Amino acid sequence: ATTAATTTETPSSASSSKRRGKRGKTASSTDLMATTSTTPQKRARRVREKIDYLTDWTFYNNVMELCIKSKQRELHYCAIDLLSSAKSKKCIQNFSTEKAIEVFTGSFERWITTKSWWDSVDCLASHIGGAFFQHHKEAIKPILDEWVKSDNIWKRRTVIICQLHMKDNTDVEFLFDVCKKCCGTKEFFINKAIGWALRQYGKVDGDKVRVFVEEHNDILSNLSKREALKHLQ
Repeated sequence: ATTAATTTETPSSASSSKRRGKRGKTASSTDLMATTSTTPQKRARRVREKIDYLTDWTFYNNVMELCIKSKQRELHYCAIDLLSSAKSKKCIQNFSTEKAIEVFTGSFERWITTKSWWDSVDCLASHIGGAFFQHHKEAIKPILDEWVKSDNIWKRRTVIICQLHMKDNTDVEFLFDVCKKCCGTKEFFINKAIGWALRQYGKVDGDKVRVFVEEHNDILSNLSKREALKHLQ
């Protein structure tokens, strides 16, 4: 199972590995449980295995809404683990266009912008946001076009990395356009996301990524360029 911990491009892998084992505050000011294990998430995976037959979006939505209100951030992670299941994504696939827009601009937007930090946002963006993009692309593209202009960095980061797992199905034109629109900032989490998204697509078509970086060398940050070309040099 893929978790919020394993699906993120972290600011520092060394510091992040210690993050869960220490009691204190994350950047979103929520408490971590006093444990050096990932027991809550392991439990979430066991629960997910037992409820794998569930295809009722209301269940996943209610779990997330309940856990996101908790001071214990591990419960937030647990809910995201459940949301990342194949059955949850199947619910999204079966949404009508109207339902997809309602959930994306309601619950999903709230989850992205509540107690936001890279560990939670990255998993939500790449898995849940990715499922919306895959199955309801034309419906949510106009929303993403607005998000990319938002002052909220987590909305912009979501737009950049929502296609991380698309591989050959990546909408390359949209990806490159978003990366160009998000350039010109000193914000670490945006520049890192641009490089990450380009690097992931580089595994599919490295030549296109090289050309994109070369053509936009003057506007891409050094961090974005370094990350994009990390495995292509």
